[in-house]
Amino acid sequence: MRILIADDHEMIRTGLRALLKARAGWEIVGEARNSEEAIALALRTDPHVAVIDYQLPVLNGPDATRQIRARLPATQVAMFTMHDEPGLVANAFEAGARGYVTKSEANEHLLMAVEALAARRPYVSEHIQVRLAHCFNSGSRQTDHLSPGARVILQLVSDNYTDQDIAALLGVSPQLIENFRSQLMRRHS
Repeated sequence: MRILIADDHEMIRTGLRALLKARAGWEIVGEARNSEEAIALALRTDPHVAVIDYQLPVLNGPDATRQIRARLPATQVAMFTMHDEPGLVANAFEAGARGYVTKSEANEHLLMAVEALAARRPYVSEHIQVRLAHCFNSGSRQTDHLSPGARVILQLVSDNYTDQDIAALLGVSPQLIENFRSQLMRRHS
């Protein structure tokens, strides 16, 4: 599997490279310090998975993700960041990321994220699942003012994930996802 790393801190890139290339069959095809390099390297190397920092110089991670996914729709993106705010998670998913891992959870969760993305499954770490579930449960249900958790669910629904898959990914009950979907359909019928 071909993996691209994009982070503006050399120490982070070095750690990611060591962690990821230790897996048999995983190859680091490029490392970028900013979004322009990330986009150019992605176009040149066509990675299976790109691990992208949310706060890259030039364009942020979601904007770089949008450009990479527009040109290379098969490339799966894991957002790798120190931020756990549900709004940022929602922005990353809306931009086309399919994984979200905080740097404080790096080792185990990043490996699981890359494996999931390689299998075309989304991945959100447990810490982020808890944050999103709390945000969804306490957030507005109005479609004009969707909470960040609800926006992530809506994105996954639009990507044709089942209620069971979304529930497992976010650590909530399938009934909650089904209720959300039903409420959304009623508002737009």
